[in-house]
Amino acid sequence: MSFNISTSVNAYLAMKAILLAAQKNSFKKVAIPSLCTGVGKMDPEISANQMHIAYKEVVLGIKRPICDFGDAQKHQLELNHKTMIWDY
Repeated sequence: MSFNISTSVNAYLAMKAILLAAQKNSFKKVAIPSLCTGVGKMDPEISANQMHIAYKEVVLGIKRPICDFGDAQKHQLELNHKTMIWDY
């Protein structure tokens, strides 16, 4: 994967961490801005998609099954279609 934030899954990872911390501390509400779109220059739609996927996983419990490397690559592409992935 590229180390360029705009092609990363950083918004997903940050959102997931925020939601897990909020759950752990029993927060009822949390305000979260668009992640990685400022200095990181991530496309707002990609950021929103990553944040939504993290929300579905943490809050709704909907997780994509990842059984092998191909599934992991598909999940990576779902998170950011601009990402660089390994050929296999």
